[in-house]
Amino acid sequence: MKKILFLLLTVISIAACSTSDDSINEEEANLQFEKSLALRINLETIRDRAINTQAKGANDLCFNFEYPINVGYNDGSEITVTDFDSLLELLLQETVESHITEIAFPFNVILADDTVQTITDETEFQTLIDDCGYDFITVAEVLAVVDDCFTINYPLTLVVNDEPQTFNSQEEAEAFFTNNNQDIVSVTFSYPFSVTLIDDTTPTIINDDFELINLITNTCSVN
Repeated sequence: MKKILFLLLTVISIAACSTSDDSINEEEANLQFEKSLALRINLETIRDRAINTQAKGANDLCFNFEYPINVGYNDGSEITVTDFDSLLELLLQETVESHITEIAFPFNVILADDTVQTITDETEFQTLIDDCGYDFITVAEVLAVVDDCFTINYPLTLVVNDEPQTFNSQEEAEAFFTNNNQDIVSVTFSYPFSVTLIDDTTPTIINDDFELINLITNTCSVN
C-alpha cells in the first residue's frame, strides 16, 4: 500500500464508545459535517487497494462503514452513500476540482469481528485509523520528500495538539518538533497554504488533504 505522505503524528489511542440503536436514531437529526483527515486516509486506502491490488471488495479492509453514510465535497455539496460499491465509484471519479472532504458524525463502522462501533467525532475516527495501521509518517519523513519536489512557502501554520503554531521557516519547524516530540499528540496542516514546485516558480495553493496528497503522490510521483 502506498504511503499517504501527510504531515500527521501518531495520535494517542482513545477507546471509542458504542451506543445503542436508539441513541443513534436520536442523533440522526443532528448530524455534523466535519472536514476529516481520518476520512481522507481511509478513502486513500480503499482507492489504493482497488487500483493497485484489484481488491475492489470490502472484505479485506480493517473495517467497513455501516451504510448509509453522508459525505461532503469541497464545493459544499453533500451526498448520501448507500453501499461500498457506490463509495468506491465516487472515489475513482475524484478530481482536484471535485473530491470528498467531509463526513457527517456520528456514524457506525463494522469491525473485522463483525462488532459495530459508533464513531462520534474526528478523534475517535483517527484512533480507529491508527489502530488499523493505516499509514502515518513523521514530520521529518515529509520534509525529506518535499525537498526534491517543492518548497513550502512560509509562514506556515500547523495545528499542534489542537493549538495553532506558526513557523517562519523550515528550520524553525524542524527545531520545534525535535524539541517537543515527546509532548506532541497530533499535527495537521492549517489550510490553505502555498508551495512552489522546484521546476515552476508559480505558487500553488493547497486547500485541503486531497490536494496535498494529490500533489505528493501524482505531481511528485511518490508512491
